Amino acid sequence: MKKLLITMLLVVLFAFNSFAETVPIVEVDELPPMDKYAGFVFHEEIPLDYGLQELLWHECIDYGVDYAFALAVIQKESEFTPKATNHNSNGSTDKGIFQTNSCWWEQLIKKGMITCSDDLYDAETGIKCGMWELSKYVVKYGNTERAYAAYNTGRDVKSNKNSRKVVEYWEQWKGVVE
Repeated sequence: MKKLLITMLLVVLFAFNSFAETVPIVEVDELPPMDKYAGFVFHEEIPLDYGLQELLWHECIDYGVDYAFALAVIQKESEFTPKATNHNSNGSTDKGIFQTNSCWWEQLIKKGMITCSDDLYDAETGIKCGMWELSKYVVKYGNTERAYAAYNTGRDVKSNKNSRKVVEYWEQWKGVVE
């Protein structure tokens, strides 16, 4: 009986040892990178379809913009309306979901992001262009009221009535997405 148990133990150890030798050892450097877009969650409360929410999430990650902040900017600028237009008192025009100002259109055309200003009425294009513009201020001022105030006015302004409203919306969206 003792011989049988020893034999069985040796067979199990041999089998385990043989199996262990066939399993490759993976070095840490060989692990695939984490999906930088992991964590996206669709929220029914956001008045954008799944594809637009996911696109905005990706753009926020790519540009380092807080997702709730971007939602607050869209809400203040267009109330989530891709075809929104505003004619400003200074003669400029804002178009699209992010209300991209006419002062940026030439640059967006040169970058190949749009072919004409009416392309901004497409929600996906409007999000991509709006995030590109907003990110310039976020890089300079962080995800802050000041970044939106500068986005809104095109100048280094610390705060205005519009930026204070964005802060209010931002807090509301944080409650939804965080």
